[in-house]
Amino acid sequence: MEHQSFSKIKVWLTLTLAVCSFSLFSQTGTVFWATAPYSTPSHDGNHTIHVVVSSLSSAASVTLSIPANTSFTPITINLPANSTDYFDFNSLMLPLVEESEWDQKTNKGILIESSDVITAYLEVFSIQNSDIFALKGKNGLGTDFYTPFETKWANHDFGCSGVGCVQAYNSINIVATENNTTVWITPSVDVYKNSTGVHAAGIPYSVTLNKGQTFTVRTNNITVSAQPAGTHITSNKPIAVTICDDSMEIGSNYDIVGDQLVPVNVEGSQYIAMKGYLADEYVFGVISENNTKISIDGTLRAKTYNKGDTINIKLVANTTVIQSDNKQKFNIFHVSGKADEAGGALLPPTDQCTGSLQVGFNFGHAETGNYLYLNLMCRVGAESNFLVDGATASWLTPATFTAVSGTSWSVARFTLTNVDLAKGNHIISN
Repeated sequence: MEHQSFSKIKVWLTLTLAVCSFSLFSQTGTVFWATAPYSTPSHDGNHTIHVVVSSLSSAASVTLSIPANTSFTPITINLPANSTDYFDFNSLMLPLVEESEWDQKTNKGILIESSDVITAYLEVFSIQNSDIFALKGKNGLGTDFYTPFETKWANHDFGCSGVGCVQAYNSINIVATENNTTVWITPSVDVYKNSTGVHAAGIPYSVTLNKGQTFTVRTNNITVSAQPAGTHITSNKPIAVTICDDSMEIGSNYDIVGDQLVPVNVEGSQYIAMKGYLADEYVFGVISENNTKISIDGTLRAKTYNKGDTINIKLVANTTVIQSDNKQKFNIFHVSGKADEAGGALLPPTDQCTGSLQVGFNFGHAETGNYLYLNLMCRVGAESNFLVDGATASWLTPATFTAVSGTSWSVARFTLTNVDLAKGNHIISN
């Protein structure tokens, strides 16, 4: 029997904060586009979708709309300064946003607009199968993407044969932000074609979407070899892209992992991976430029990589520095967790001034035995400037940080309980 999902009963967050002006990769903004990835009801039929929004130093009026669905009435939340709230798509509203149709257009793209700067993330919320998808704002919009996927674990086989059983798959979810957007998809492996076979690996195909319309690329089967790592997506107008690996199986446990991506122009050439608590932990990436070599903690790999090539790196030390030899761009997706319970996130590059000065989140459970596993990264010299909900915290001190050799970054790892942080909304700022 599977255990309850790490990502909700035991929460894992990686927060990157920087003492500098808001930067290229900053997740703050006033406009966010999102897609809600499909989560099979065969795993946990009681899930919902939350869109969690946090204000910074100013109050904000935040409106959620579904632009391609004219029958949907926009919803507004008024946030006081330094506060967090969420939009709730419960079981009755899930069909409005969840990307349950594959290889076809739908009208399910989510638009979040705010009167002032906020942060936002989308959460697949359930007891057994949850994860957080950080929304990147304007830095999540672009016209050239490569999709990183884990390449170690298959999707759980639900043995679907009866009515109501739905198999879990990997997916790539695309939303257009303007009318008459043409999207070209070049899959790295064969992917599902709407009941008529497959879209063949290496052969581009296209779809034209209007503002708020979405399109989902789905894997053709649940094996590791079917993972679409390195799939190339381009468009003639800005789009947002989210990846999802539903019910990824590690040992006897299986969890949904994924994140919203950034386009190639926002990718970096150096990343710091902070190890979590998985028994076997990896990062996975896709190279975006030809003639790229990759070094791990200063040791150069012999192989030369080209566009679309994938990498996977097992994490052993608490921190691992990954960089290209000549500042070529690439992305890194981190699968972390506790024991065999997993969550996933795209890492921000550390060769730029990345991250945010403030991050809001919801610690949603207060029952005995729940934990928040927190990885925190800041610029060297900023370790003493942290506040939790506007005050200093006994567990967050400069002594908890360690400088990462060869970089200007400092990191800390925390295991927190509800004694440290109560159930509800919190803000960490620097």
